[in-house]
Amino acid sequence: YVLDEEDCPEVVASLLSTYSISAFRSCLPAETASRMVLHSLAPPPPDDADELGGPTEPSIVTRLVTTLADNLRFLQSQQHHEQPADAPSLESMIDIYRATIGASGAAGALGVFLTGGEGDATREMLLRLFVPPPPPGPQADGLGSDDVVEPSSTNLINFILHHISTYDP
Repeated sequence: YVLDEEDCPEVVASLLSTYSISAFRSCLPAETASRMVLHSLAPPPPDDADELGGPTEPSIVTRLVTTLADNLRFLQSQQHHEQPADAPSLESMIDIYRATIGASGAAGALGVFLTGGEGDATREMLLRLFVPPPPPGPQADGLGSDDVVEPSSTNLINFILHHISTYDP
């Protein structure tokens, strides 16, 4: 049995991510998209069940922003630590691929909110979302003093633009 390119786990994962975002785009009503973005900026008051001591979960949009930020930070840290003469290990390549799929999936889902909400108000709200700060300490993410440092407080669009501007293909 010869493995076709379409059978590779990487291709399957990429297609699954693409199809999932497409289905999400088709099923998400504009009003719901707008409400979900609004709840990321201003969470609703806790329900009676939440008041029993259970922590409230971050909204879906907040988790997507966090997933995007974490994966982009990981990819950037890998880029700055690769030595040109070193071939990355298989494990490292798998981690890079997972982070790439995670970042693309989160960005694609956030794009659904950006384009699928109720007009300019949803876009304005989404662009006001802030990216959570990176983990504290230089050893937490492996960055050294020569690495590119992101702004300390940034909104989603500035974070993405910063990542693009510091990307070195």
